[in-house]
Amino acid sequence: MKITQAPDWASMILDLRKKQMTFAEIGKAMDSVLTERMLKHYAAGAQPAHWRGELLIKLWCVTIGKKREDLPTCDIVRGHRAVRKEPEQGPRLQNLPQWPLVPKVKAKPSRKPKAKADTVEV
Repeated sequence: MKITQAPDWASMILDLRKKQMTFAEIGKAMDSVLTERMLKHYAAGAQPAHWRGELLIKLWCVTIGKKREDLPTCDIVRGHRAVRKEPEQGPRLQNLPQWPLVPKVKAKPSRKPKAKADTVEV
């Protein structure tokens, strides 16, 4: 596993909120490339796309008055994978009825097929 440093988006957004900026104002300051919902996800720990993150970093630097080197960071663990659990052995299927229940319908042809002409008159 490799541990790398990444911007701490939650701390950055919290710093902007401490400057009395609402989520909507943060989005408007960035020409509305971030919605309130996106900012709330980033504050909860989601990682933004690179270009959105760069815009958020630029806004943070201008608003807070610090340099990019002063960004709050956190550790990101890369290279780990979830281990898949093997399925249980044995049949687990059930014979369920069709849902929604469909009544059986007897279909009758609406008309007889047309007979094809063997010869063409000229």
